[in-house]
Amino acid sequence: MTSGRRFIPEVDGLRFLAISGVVLFHLSGYTSAQHMSAASMRPADLTVRSFLQLGSFGVQLFFLLSGFVLALPFAKWRLGIAARPSLQRYYLRRLTRLEPPYFIALCAIFLTGAFLHRAGLQAQEWPTLAHWPNLIASFFYQHNLFYGRGSRILTAAWSLEIEVQFYLLAPLLAVVFSIARVWARRSLLLFLLFAIPALRTVLPADALSVPSLLLYLEWFLAGFLLADFYLVDWQESPSHSYYWDFLNLIAWAALLWTFSIQRFPVLEPPLALVAYIGVFRSRIANWLITRHPITTIGGMCYSIYLLHWHVISATVFFVRRWRVGSSFLSRFSIDLLIILPIVLLVATAFFSLIERPCMDPAWVARLAGKFRQPKLSTRDLVA
Repeated sequence: MTSGRRFIPEVDGLRFLAISGVVLFHLSGYTSAQHMSAASMRPADLTVRSFLQLGSFGVQLFFLLSGFVLALPFAKWRLGIAARPSLQRYYLRRLTRLEPPYFIALCAIFLTGAFLHRAGLQAQEWPTLAHWPNLIASFFYQHNLFYGRGSRILTAAWSLEIEVQFYLLAPLLAVVFSIARVWARRSLLLFLLFAIPALRTVLPADALSVPSLLLYLEWFLAGFLLADFYLVDWQESPSHSYYWDFLNLIAWAALLWTFSIQRFPVLEPPLALVAYIGVFRSRIANWLITRHPITTIGGMCYSIYLLHWHVISATVFFVRRWRVGSSFLSRFSIDLLIILPIVLLVATAFFSLIERPCMDPAWVARLAGKFRQPKLSTRDLVA
């Protein structure tokens, strides 16, 4: 459900890549921490684990996609392509689309953790009843601010708090699309992609100690640039060529290299932008990323993101009994084969029952209509 906008399969395909990286990163971390008894780390295992750890940067890839998706309606208006979007509808859409799944996941994890601890089970990754202040802070997306770290209730919420900060500011930031000259508008956005990371180097350490939009703004602005290309140059229908398949491979390889060495963070958003452009413009990569199974899982990324960490932590202990081999790669393969389907099953159920109904923009009105009592006429009262 796209709230009246045209469905863009590349977006859900890229969401699939981002969520896959995040899930594999967390799963490999659990294998290393919980499933390596009497096992060893060989050179090949170290290489594989180092590659899987790059999945943590899937969060930044999500930020770029958020910048792209949320820029579109405001960019269309500023560029004279569509009517002015309603701010009331925009904020209400964010509220009714994202908050119910988030609140339900928070409460479910909090109550489950309280039960596990009360039952005397080893569940260090789960909250206890004593963490109710963390629950309140997480409800209002203030955990990063008050505790200086990600939510103790829902680990993934640290990035969602940054997303919410961007949601609030996106209509204001989209004023950049009012710049009529294309070269000037894109030059400004490109300048900010390099200037913001440079600015952070001169800021006091206290300003950078709390996860906030300030630490990741350039990723959202890279999404703005992608929206500019999508609307102006491609007119929402990008052409495809094998030339972009070649550039796409180079861009992704360069991006993974910068992620791995972590020495040139200023290059990461521009390289990710080129890689995303390559996905939109390529032939082979675009065909692969827009297949229905890929976009279906990508479309469920919010449910997967909310739940995967705790599903992994709840199941990894049961997987220990199936210890095959004595290396990280063999142990991780078993975890992957057993735990990943469970993550997908739980996320699919949550998506179907909770998230997808909230994707309908009219769900609040429909729910209110069910509780609204019909007015009785005088004839009905007499009867």
